[in-house]
Amino acid sequence: MANGNGIDGLVRALAAAPSEAAADRLLAEGLCGATGALAAAVMRFEPDAGRLRVSHISAGDGFLGSVRRLLGQPIESLDLRPGAALAEIQGGPMAIEFHGLHQALFGQVPEEVSSMLELSLGIGRSYGLALRRGEQLLGTASIFMPVGGGSLEVPELTGWAGMIAGALRQ
Repeated sequence: MANGNGIDGLVRALAAAPSEAAADRLLAEGLCGATGALAAAVMRFEPDAGRLRVSHISAGDGFLGSVRRLLGQPIESLDLRPGAALAEIQGGPMAIEFHGLHQALFGQVPEEVSSMLELSLGIGRSYGLALRRGEQLLGTASIFMPVGGGSLEVPELTGWAGMIAGALRQ
């Protein structure tokens, strides 16, 4: 990992964040900084709607503008309904390496568009963190690494997910 020691400081900052929005911004920016990611996104779970709402994305303006142009809408407006994957997010591993952007977006973006995004933006490996407190799903965080940017260790990400979830307010 690029900066695993920065996670302890991030967790302290998250615990002191004055609002959910501030915590989500800190988390996305902190994950980018700690990993060298192209982008990191934080999504909050809305149990009544059964969906994940993108609450903050940390990435360069060029990256987000390209995503908006290629999708035809801002990524924040995607209606991410994990469907069958919800049970795995709620009770499965706290960290995984996705098999591509299509999986990271729960199949909500067509595979051809997901592949085009990966190629256009230089996205290599993608990872997901399930942010749970007990059995309650708070949300998820996704980390998008650059092509050739190396890989992250899933066991270490699992530890991060637990620490981060413990620091987040409900």
